[in-house]
This record gives sequence, structure tokens and C-alpha cells, in this order.
Amino acid sequence: TDTVFCENTCLNALFQYYTGSAEEKGISVRISAVCREHIPVDEADLTILAANAMENAVAGAEEYARKMGKTGEIYVAAGIVENYLAMQFSNSCAGVSFAPGASPSAAYLPADAFVSTREGGGRGLPRIALIAEKYKGSAEFQYDEGKALWTTRATLFVRDK
Repeated sequence: TDTVFCENTCLNALFQYYTGSAEEKGISVRISAVCREHIPVDEADLTILAANAMENAVAGAEEYARKMGKTGEIYVAAGIVENYLAMQFSNSCAGVSFAPGASPSAAYLPADAFVSTREGGGRGLPRIALIAEKYKGSAEFQYDEGKALWTTRATLFVRDK
């Protein structure tokens, strides 16, 4: 897509790529991003975090559409809130697998509460969490079974020095 989502070149390019990929699969995407051109986060870290979240969102919404026979949807909100880059990725989701000992709840949980269903396992959630921690932020994840909705939230401390 050629849509400009925000001033940050890295995030904008990622949002363009994954929006195009999702729309080719019939997935509806809505993005609200208010991010300045310069965010004091290494572009590799920003790419890994946002790409993992978007890759998971597209895969989850695509699986939801296939299993439920409904249109998959993705919603993204990103912006600077006080001294943090705050990002939330939500998508239609047909279900998740919880790690042994983790119980399904409406609460946000850490990455290790979930088990990847990808062949060979996945590393997306732990990577998102590690990057958030690197920037003195946090990452948390939630599956709302009643709404069939997966949400990834990440914050990174980005106060300019």
C-alpha cells in the first residue's frame, strides 16, 4: 500500500508492507499511528518488534478467517505517550495455546504464558518482550476468547536525552 501511516520511516514501511500483505488475503486493517520521524530506538529493534507483532497479527487473522468463515481484522495503534513509545496490535484470532501451568484469563500475561503453534515453535513473543525490556518498557499479551481477539501491547522508554 502507498498509505502514509506515520512520519517514522521504519514503522511506516512495516505498516505498508503488512497492510498490503493482509489486504491481499482479504483481511481488514486499521492503523492509527502518530510517530515522529526520529524515535530513539535502534531501527533493527523497532523492526523486530513491529514485524513480529504484525506477522503474528496477519497469521492469526488469516487463520481466524479460514476457520470461522468471517473477515479477519487487524487494528494497530502506535504513538508516543509521555516518555514511551506505546504500541498495541489487536487481531481476530481463532484460539491460542497456553503454556503448562498458565491459565486462560482476561488478564494480560507475559510471553511465556503462551506456546507457539507454529511448526518448530515460534520466537516472536519472547523477542517482543526482550526488546521492550531492553528499553525499560514492557510487553504483555492477551487472548479474549469471547471476542476472539488477540492483543499484543508493548511500551518502550524513549525519552530523548
